[in-house]
Amino acid sequence: MKRRKEQNEMKPIRYPKLHGTVELLRRFKFYLPLFFCILICMDLLLRWVFRDVSNVTLFDKTPLLFTLCWSLLVTGVALLLPRRIKQIYKMLIVLLDCVLFLVHAGMFSFFHRFFSFSDIAFAGDGAEFFDLSYFHFRKIVIIGLLLAFAGGIIACILVPRKEKYSRSRIICGVLVLLLSVGGIFAVKKMSFKKESTLNWDNYEYREAVYDNFTDSTRSLMLTGFHHYTFRDFCLTYRIYDLFENSDKKEELDAYYAAIVPDPDNEMTGIYKGKNLIMIQLEAIDTWLINKECMPNLLTVREQSLDFTNNFAPMYLSAGTFNTENLANTGMVSPASGGSISMYSRNAYPLSAAQLFKEKGYTANSFHGSPGTVYDREAIHKNWGYEKYHSYVEMNMTDYSYDSQLMNAFDLFTSKDHPFFSFLITISGHGPYVGSKVSNSYYDHFAALLPEGTEEMVIHAYAHAYETDRFIGELMDRLEAEGFLDNTVLVFYSDHCDYYVTDDELLMKLKGVSDTNMMQSTPFFIYSKDIAPQKITKVTSTVDILPTLVNLFDLNADGRYYMGNDAFSENGGYVIFPDFSWYDGTTYWRAGVDAADSKEIVARNQEIQNRMNMSKNALLTNYFAYCELQGKK
Repeated sequence: MKRRKEQNEMKPIRYPKLHGTVELLRRFKFYLPLFFCILICMDLLLRWVFRDVSNVTLFDKTPLLFTLCWSLLVTGVALLLPRRIKQIYKMLIVLLDCVLFLVHAGMFSFFHRFFSFSDIAFAGDGAEFFDLSYFHFRKIVIIGLLLAFAGGIIACILVPRKEKYSRSRIICGVLVLLLSVGGIFAVKKMSFKKESTLNWDNYEYREAVYDNFTDSTRSLMLTGFHHYTFRDFCLTYRIYDLFENSDKKEELDAYYAAIVPDPDNEMTGIYKGKNLIMIQLEAIDTWLINKECMPNLLTVREQSLDFTNNFAPMYLSAGTFNTENLANTGMVSPASGGSISMYSRNAYPLSAAQLFKEKGYTANSFHGSPGTVYDREAIHKNWGYEKYHSYVEMNMTDYSYDSQLMNAFDLFTSKDHPFFSFLITISGHGPYVGSKVSNSYYDHFAALLPEGTEEMVIHAYAHAYETDRFIGELMDRLEAEGFLDNTVLVFYSDHCDYYVTDDELLMKLKGVSDTNMMQSTPFFIYSKDIAPQKITKVTSTVDILPTLVNLFDLNADGRYYMGNDAFSENGGYVIFPDFSWYDGTTYWRAGVDAADSKEIVARNQEIQNRMNMSKNALLTNYFAYCELQGKK
């Protein structure tokens, strides 16, 4: 009796009402509408959280209909699957949505753009500098993801234990799939009917965003979470190319033939035959070049041709590589559809290194990171550099410190022949807090700067100061060894100092109120025998190489570059990744401002052409084709 009593006490407690409710929900296949609603809510939550950067409303018909159709499609697949596979499938879809949602939120908090599959090409190489302090997640994002994940588990529990493959179930599932696929094509046709010309009324702007798909933020907001993921994947991995037979090379031929190249001017060839050291400064922003933080660089800038309205737009999330590609090749990297092998295998006959080598120069590149990072060793060789020198070849014991670049002074100079040396600094790189570089100089600047100075500003000063030490030692050594009289130095930054992760603070430091205008960066050219000059014409990173081609009188057809010679009458504006632009007088915001003049309409069309042709030239390896045709 006692044993039986113990057994009775060990029986699990049953909740007949709950059990009955679960069985009722299983009977009516409640898991299907629940799963469908989770997918819908994920899209709505993402677009609601980032509604401030969207130019469409939350319930705009285009993203909403795309999301409804994709959610129906994914749910229809679930309807047709066996029970166990169905449960695994649903959890994988929910988990994938949660991961992508989190990645989008994290990317936007730091880079001000959403994730693209093209970012994966650079993700592994950027992991070395990854730091959680870069990313900020709102509580609503975390709560929403937890609810979505919990909903996915409930949807799996509610799958009936026995679900037969009836004829009606199969017919219903197939009809749902056909309806959803047809709906996706119908929404596309309804929303994007005509060829975009970028007159930039609201309709045509949406058309251009969808066609180009280069602005991840506006593209996601316009098409919805799920259609964006599908289209971005297809563009990145060139799926659409399998179904397209258009000859883009002929289109490129016609485009370049119609361009009038920049004419010679009073600056043509003034540096002909001189040595060149081109220095890409890691995160050295405009507000950092001052007498307290960077006195050496400030002195050099005051004696230079100083481009005071320069910008470094980020077309790729890999900010440093984005800019080194622009400055070395004069071409804008496609934001989707390309792989990193494009840079190591395509032909680049008009790259800086190739052009200087044709003039009898040696060409070498230098950076502290290993040659495997961004595959620089292979890429720089393909661009024409004789050798990529990492910290190993430069005998640096700690490549975090730019001053150790001076160990390689004899490698990037030569008294036997003219030289072109491309250097990338690294001390300005984040994360700042707790870094070795910051620890070296933090106390000095904490005492020097006014009480109440933001912590991140003190850290930024500390990092920039180490770069300035290198600049000072370099200039002194060039002077001491007799190089300075015959050497030109080009300085430009890879991007604004976004390691100061507070956008409001960074915009305050730069005196702007817009994240596009926040991309202003230093660019100046020093030569001992040229009088200093402030040049107010708007330039951007793509103008650097065409300008050097003119100054050094290199043999290149400037029509094939994305930018223009800064001393010509052409160009004079910066193109931002969202197709906004600024020319020193007008800041035209795509999707916000009206195209109320013929000049703005023409500028918008020119911008679209430049961006598309540059992208297509890289995607099709156009310059290899040009070499075969005897063009240059």
